[in-house]
Amino acid sequence: MYAYVKGYKEAVEILLEKVLTERYLLDSLVYPIIYNARHYVELSLKASIDNLKYINQILGNKCDLIKTKTHQISHLWNIEKNLSSAEVRYKDVVLKLEEFVLDYSDMDDSAETFRFPKDHNGEFHLKTQGCINLEAFAKRFSEMSEVFDALSWMDDFLVNEYRVSTVVKGCSRATIESIAKEMPQEPWNNDTIDALAKHLIGKYGLSLEQFLKILKTIETHREFASLIGMEIPLEGLSLERFSFFIQEYQSFVENNKHIDLKTYWENIYKVSDAFSLDELAILAALREIGSYDGYYSEDYDYVRKKRTEMGKDILLGEELLKSLQTLEYIKKGLLMTGQKTLLKALE
Repeated sequence: MYAYVKGYKEAVEILLEKVLTERYLLDSLVYPIIYNARHYVELSLKASIDNLKYINQILGNKCDLIKTKTHQISHLWNIEKNLSSAEVRYKDVVLKLEEFVLDYSDMDDSAETFRFPKDHNGEFHLKTQGCINLEAFAKRFSEMSEVFDALSWMDDFLVNEYRVSTVVKGCSRATIESIAKEMPQEPWNNDTIDALAKHLIGKYGLSLEQFLKILKTIETHREFASLIGMEIPLEGLSLERFSFFIQEYQSFVENNKHIDLKTYWENIYKVSDAFSLDELAILAALREIGSYDGYYSEDYDYVRKKRTEMGKDILLGEELLKSLQTLEYIKKGLLMTGQKTLLKALE
């Protein structure tokens, strides 16, 4: 869908540049220019709605009956506003977009005005529209495109976040994280937790049931548990074994700077004998989730499982010992998963 969106947007920009630079065929090209712009709006809304339906389904909101098989922009915009209301982070971008979208629904809600000179009843379109200033239109289109780009970025960001399914009905991962950051360190007494519950329920508009579910989620979530002073250790890697890996890594990097490929792999095999596949899979998973901003701490378990399907030599030679940033990435992975004990080895 985004390839189509991008294509119609670029078609508008290319045509506008042509006619405004060369003052060429303004009266005839105005129709395809604005039709392409209108179709860009329609496709952008449909793309966003697909993402919003996914987010709402993760939140537990029913949206199976929502139909987008229409060209009517006003209908699509109402769906966009309704679905986006479930996620507060959409609020600003949707507010900014509304005036632009309404321009198109007012002038050509059904996608007929700039495709045909007459409607189905034989009446001329655009009877009350004297002329269209393409210079003003180009400026307005550019402003609108920037907001749609922001909406697209928001869609991608939030779909990736909701992908890990850390939600309590009506509450996003971000809300749960914010609540965890406001909570005191464990252990709590009854007075502390009662006062806190009252405060957070009021601040975030929660029910008592939601708050208790959020509390349980925080206590069983590696990253969020660390925010309240708890630690959920990674099974299979001790502090001593991690410290040993750091020594082996630093020694390997120092002693293998200028060697041929054959010697490199021979040295990899020697290091491989000192570690189990599970240990290397853990380290490789930490390195992976720490190396890319698109990962969340929840991705650790899946990535670790995939790494156990690889050989020890490959994990060392292609990932762990190959990069000079391995320890930096592992440190970030440990921070993401709340591993305060293992982080001591990097101090």
